[in-house]
Amino acid sequence: MKLGFPNNQTQTTATATATIDSSFKPLFNLSIASHSLLSIISRFSPSKSLPSDPPKPTTTTAAATSSAASATLSGCAVPLFRPYVAKVPWHGGVRAFLSQMFPRYGHYCGPNWSSGRDGGIMLWDYRPIDWLDFCCYCHDIGYDTHDQAKLLRADLAFLECLERPRMATKGDAKIAQLYKSMCITGLRFILIPYRMHLVKLQSKQSFPDQLANIWWKGI
Repeated sequence: MKLGFPNNQTQTTATATATIDSSFKPLFNLSIASHSLLSIISRFSPSKSLPSDPPKPTTTTAAATSSAASATLSGCAVPLFRPYVAKVPWHGGVRAFLSQMFPRYGHYCGPNWSSGRDGGIMLWDYRPIDWLDFCCYCHDIGYDTHDQAKLLRADLAFLECLERPRMATKGDAKIAQLYKSMCITGLRFILIPYRMHLVKLQSKQSFPDQLANIWWKGI
């Protein structure tokens, strides 16, 4: 074991190392200064803004989109409502009496029942409460005519609307189901066959009319 001061070679190595370290200090300080200068220049120089990515939907937006999509699938999304003024008066007599047998739902589901008022007023200004009520509202508009062909088309569209799957209701569910069942049965077995027969009769001309047309064409 050797004790005491290091030899001359060791001192020379230490001195050289210290000299190298001292020679690198200005370079280190220069890099710091250049970095500070670049940061100052970039702060005051105009920079082009890079296009940012489109914002990601937040949790609230995603939940609202999901609920809107599910509402559309379930039949709750009622289209834009506009008040309608009827042109044809409501039915009276025996038909008005028989209409009392049907339940009433919403603002338009039920014979002689419009805008939530009895007797059938001419101004329909109440918004349907749900999709089922909107089907009834559209059927009432389709019935605002005396043309049997248009009445038949209204019945066919009403049947298709009532048979829409997953139709959500906001009113009494039991009354809605009863009304749908009665209307679907009546449309399938009574109204639609009856109107198809009327349209078929109207499309056919009587034998004297056909002879008259042939005679006039011969002239």
